[in-house]
Amino acid sequence: MLNSLFSKKNVKTAFSYLYLFSSFAILDAWLRVVTRWIGAYSIYAIAPNLFTIFWSLLLTVCITAIPSRRIGRIVYGVVYFLFAAYALVQYGAYMILGDVLFVSDFMYAGEGTDYMSYILSFITPELVVQVLLLAAIGIIGILIYPQKAERRFSLNHGLYRFLISALCVVSIVLIPKLYGEYYEKGDFTHPAYEYQRFVNPGFSLELTGMYQYVARDTCLQLDRRFKDHSSDIALIDSFFEEKTDHVPNEMTGIFAGKNLIVCMMEGIDDWLINETDTPALYYMMNHGINFGGMYTPKYSSGYTFNTEFAFNTSVYPYSNGNAAYALSKNGFMDSLASVFREEGYSANSYHAGYASFYNRGQMHKAFGYSQYHSYHDYQEEDIPINDDAFLVHSDELFNDLTTGAPFYSFVITVSGHLPYTMDDELARYAMSKYPEYESIEHEELATLRAKTKITDNMFAELLARLDQEELLESTVIVGYTDHYAHGMQDKALLQLMTEEAGYKLMEHTPTFIYCADREISIQLDKVVQITDLSPTIMNLFGVSVPKEIMGRDIFDDSYPGYAIFPDNTWMTNEAYMKKGVLQWNKGMSSEEIEQMNEYVQRAYVINDKILDTDYYVNRE
Repeated sequence: MLNSLFSKKNVKTAFSYLYLFSSFAILDAWLRVVTRWIGAYSIYAIAPNLFTIFWSLLLTVCITAIPSRRIGRIVYGVVYFLFAAYALVQYGAYMILGDVLFVSDFMYAGEGTDYMSYILSFITPELVVQVLLLAAIGIIGILIYPQKAERRFSLNHGLYRFLISALCVVSIVLIPKLYGEYYEKGDFTHPAYEYQRFVNPGFSLELTGMYQYVARDTCLQLDRRFKDHSSDIALIDSFFEEKTDHVPNEMTGIFAGKNLIVCMMEGIDDWLINETDTPALYYMMNHGINFGGMYTPKYSSGYTFNTEFAFNTSVYPYSNGNAAYALSKNGFMDSLASVFREEGYSANSYHAGYASFYNRGQMHKAFGYSQYHSYHDYQEEDIPINDDAFLVHSDELFNDLTTGAPFYSFVITVSGHLPYTMDDELARYAMSKYPEYESIEHEELATLRAKTKITDNMFAELLARLDQEELLESTVIVGYTDHYAHGMQDKALLQLMTEEAGYKLMEHTPTFIYCADREISIQLDKVVQITDLSPTIMNLFGVSVPKEIMGRDIFDDSYPGYAIFPDNTWMTNEAYMKKGVLQWNKGMSSEEIEQMNEYVQRAYVINDKILDTDYYVNRE
């Protein structure tokens, strides 16, 4: 009997099963190893490795249960290479963004194809070898897939398969118990807390491994979409009832009745602004309201659109998923565009990208704009559309921009976009337009400065054109940045330039409000965030500031100011808490720190419920 058990056929069959199991396990382990620097959970921890083992076993048992060897091989190949492609995309995201993606973030994948040269720059010989090895593992798995006759091995028995599958499922459900218990006022970095919230993608991947990561993220997305949210709306109402009403202040209404142009500046970092390279931006920042304490947190992936969302709605985007596609049918009646339209303004948005890019055609209508206008829809000019000055040079576009009495126009610049190498067509254009930057030896720094110069030139020409059309004194210009220059591959230089500009956090970005009709020069150092900008604009224009938003009027004396990040990092003028660990404290009491910790946890829970419930449509 022993000889029969260890027959050549049975040994070969057992090896086939073991190989298929190992192929899935290696794939999961590889992704956790190459992205292991993201968070703080060890790759040797028990929980993620158990997830890897039981998911790999479950996949193996289910796939080999298919009676036809031909179909089984196809299914195995499809499943393996789909997960392999997923793992490679996640590794690419990690290399480029410093983090991985949630399932819904893959909706943004098409947006990255426009910057393929930048993406390809991350391909190394080492990566090519790893890809070939992963491909070879999958091909071998297809070739040695068990023969139909061989799968009469005991594992083929329906009862055994059922018991093994049940064991895998029960184990997967129970493994999170290994994270321990999390108490509401506990450590932000506690694994049970992160597993429950599932908002820090890198940390979550480290906790779970690839297969559980996909499964849990998918389940949370489905739960968000289909659950009954009536009790959530009551929680949101209670949260906002605790919020103090906005009180008018000395800045209320100083721009009442004026036109408004808001420019979200692509990639314009704080250290790029100076009197020589960016004279227009430097002038407006020093002859207007300069928000020196502004931070733009990274909300999941899709830096630009998520900041765009936070500004327009004064609500944070999902920290574990995209907003551009998931929320296109939501309504945001308290958004800046919606509120201004109620006040009689026209409200339109403008950008070089197509309406399908980040789903802006639909999302901007959800934000309250009458129409999203792509530069592609206007007549061709001598100047290319990726030069921000196209906004001013195209008469048709500029006329649409300034239509209405009064008007509100939201503009997204494009010239500062990554990559910052001469492989990029826009970078070559920028360097040819401003050859003085050729003397800078560092390629990324040279091309970034040249691209920034294009955006600054747009502002100079915009001011001149508004003056020519006798609109300058009746128009307020707001500029804010979507994100710091994260596209720079030289992170050490990026950090150095940020510190030389006077800031330690790279998320600090320039923000200003300028009006030629007002001789004001205000420097505000209160720590604030992008969600605060819209209610501040409303206050300056004398428009009623809604209570049921996450942002606050920066000029409100009762608002101490803070910036909070999806990974439980927060900053005030007095303290900085990074991922649950206090980095420095200049005067906050332990009680105040605890209160801020609790607020940050609660705020993101409430914020996601606002999005889940389509609160502004369904509130009473």
